[in-house]
Amino acid sequence: MKAGITGHQDLGDPATVTWVRDTLARLVVEHKVSKGFTCLAKGADQLFAAVLTAKGLPFTAIIPCRGYEKAFADVVNFAHQAGKTVVHVDPVTQKTTIL
Repeated sequence: MKAGITGHQDLGDPATVTWVRDTLARLVVEHKVSKGFTCLAKGADQLFAAVLTAKGLPFTAIIPCRGYEKAFADVVNFAHQAGKTVVHVDPVTQKTTIL
C-alpha cells in the first residue's frame, strides 16, 4: 500500500514524539506500506520519513511550492541524507527541477 501523511510540526514533549513515531511504525507494518509520500515538514512528516527510511522503504518528498526548501531549511538536507532525490514540479508548467 502507498501512504501519505501530513501532521503537526510541534508534537509536544519527548514522550509524545516517541508515541507518534512508534504509532507510525506500527501502522506502516500493519497496513503493509510499500512507499510513502510526505512534504517533509518538521514534526510528523519527518518522523514518517524516518520510519520509512529505518524500514528500508522508499518515500517521495512532495515539494508543494517554489521556495519550500527555504521555509524548511532542513528539508532538502534530510531527504539527501536519507539517499532521496527531491524534485519540485511547477504546477503550471509541469517543469521539474531537482533540488
